[in-house]
Amino acid sequence: MRTRPFGLALLLLGLGLITPVYVRADDAEESRFHDALAREHYTAHRFEDALREFFEAARLAPSPRITFNIAVCFDLMHEENDAYLFFREYVGTDDQDPERRRFATEALARLGATVARVAVTSDPDGSTIYVDQRDHGSYGTTPRVLALAPGPHTITLEREGFRPVTVSVEARRGEEIATAGSLTQIVGTLALAPSGVEATVVVRAAGGADVAQGSTPFETTLPPGLYEVELRSEGFRPFTSIVRLEADGRAVLDPTLEPLPPPTGDLTITANAAGAVIVIDGEPAGFAPTLLTELAVGEHTVRLEHPGLAPFEGTTTIAPDGRGWLTVTLEEPARTTRSEATWIVGGVGVGGLVLGAVLGGLAIENHDSFERTQADPMGVGLARIREQGIALNTATDVLLGVGAVCVVTATVLYFVTESSDSRESRGTFSEGDR
Repeated sequence: MRTRPFGLALLLLGLGLITPVYVRADDAEESRFHDALAREHYTAHRFEDALREFFEAARLAPSPRITFNIAVCFDLMHEENDAYLFFREYVGTDDQDPERRRFATEALARLGATVARVAVTSDPDGSTIYVDQRDHGSYGTTPRVLALAPGPHTITLEREGFRPVTVSVEARRGEEIATAGSLTQIVGTLALAPSGVEATVVVRAAGGADVAQGSTPFETTLPPGLYEVELRSEGFRPFTSIVRLEADGRAVLDPTLEPLPPPTGDLTITANAAGAVIVIDGEPAGFAPTLLTELAVGEHTVRLEHPGLAPFEGTTTIAPDGRGWLTVTLEEPARTTRSEATWIVGGVGVGGLVLGAVLGGLAIENHDSFERTQADPMGVGLARIREQGIALNTATDVLLGVGAVCVVTATVLYFVTESSDSRESRGTFSEGDR
């Protein structure tokens, strides 16, 4: 027959009863009510009634103290298995009361010599434990030590998303037997057939969280359910699809990635002369001001023309998804001027040459007259004709010489005194994002 300091157990139980519990006001009131009833039953040695009230109090306001009280009641009722379970559960709490902890530790050592124990673990942890019959309810989750009646038992482990596993164990009094079960996850297979394009893959669950990543070709296993599959590859539009995975099923996607169009940019052209003709890379492109969209990325030659104004020609560079602004100022054509002396000296020179030519013609005619008169033996006035010829020759030489000098001088002045007020047409270019 076992002996136990009943007074000490009663004292410890009383200490447990006065430990405060922090819960909602209405639950706390009901819990205190059941706690008070349990204490009355305990004092009267009605331990089964006390247990019933303690369990109700624990349902409303669970605490290490109530767990300890339940263990003490089971111990006093000689229900070693249940007492062992609740003392072990209490020891696993964060209650720091030294007397309760000492009592629970000693009780575990004493009960361990007679209780048949089974340490149940699983892969993964957190599996629900059922012993013999599922209808009796669960024994918590793994890992956990159970106190069972000696003899054979069937332990079933269940977890959502996994196939249940059942193991058999022989519980022996005073011993702790270890048993473990490995649960197989229920999954489906998602595969992406090669699309000819290397792409990154992201699989998201219904809540939006990433559950798998990789690159094509791609294959993964996931729990059954709905998933969003996204593929991305540089130069192609993103591909998105919704896939439903069935248990033990296989879903195969055969995506076709659509190439992106070549990158383009925009160019706005304005000019100080409205209606100026715009030519881009040799092709007419409208009239200023204008907005040119979807221009190919890269360098372009831009030319603006307007009647009566000097044309502008320059280059602009279009960036991907960029926008450029070209502002053009068209100037009047260049005007070249020279010194007035050029034209005066040139006029004198030309006049001298012309007059010299005329006098030269007269001198030639006079020479012919002189030759005819000299051949006639009866000719008279030969001396006068000769004097006229000398005068004409002299004047011709002078005029031609002066004319030639003036023409040369005017030619030099034409180039030396040349001046121009030309101003080239110009443009300013800036760029930014679309």
